Amino acid sequence: VGNEKDSSIGLVHSGKYSAQDMLLAEDSDSRFKATVMRAIFFLWSIAASRLVGVAFGREIGDSSFSVKIEAAISLFAVLIGWLWLSIWGSSVHTYALIITGLFLAHLSYNSAVKKGSGRWYIAVWSKIAKWANLAPEMRQEDSYVPSPKRVDVDERTKLLMS
Repeated sequence: VGNEKDSSIGLVHSGKYSAQDMLLAEDSDSRFKATVMRAIFFLWSIAASRLVGVAFGREIGDSSFSVKIEAAISLFAVLIGWLWLSIWGSSVHTYALIITGLFLAHLSYNSAVKKGSGRWYIAVWSKIAKWANLAPEMRQEDSYVPSPKRVDVDERTKLLMS
């Protein structure tokens, strides 16, 4: 194994498994741990995307399934890309991941159900308090009232035709 100064590092081992087998097992173990952590992080992104949506005046939970997935993937991609950028530095793949996440966030923002225009921190607190089943008087939901429901394209056409 070489390092920055091209000096070699020797690995001395004797036992049941060879040094190469040990390195392959460690690589497999690291890959498994990274996959499990990414899966847990993606599950966290589902709930966190709903809070981020509420902070931006959108209700991801009331939107379609595709918007929910789009919002979760966008948050996951942006945060993983930012983490990779801070750990390993810039690369084409990292920037592509961040740009893709931002594009998906833009699409989900435009497609999500709009909510009231209250202060974002009260809206986020109301959503967390609702999930925690706190009493309604602790939630301050009066400043976070849903906007009127969207009118579907077919309904607009019917309204214009009549």
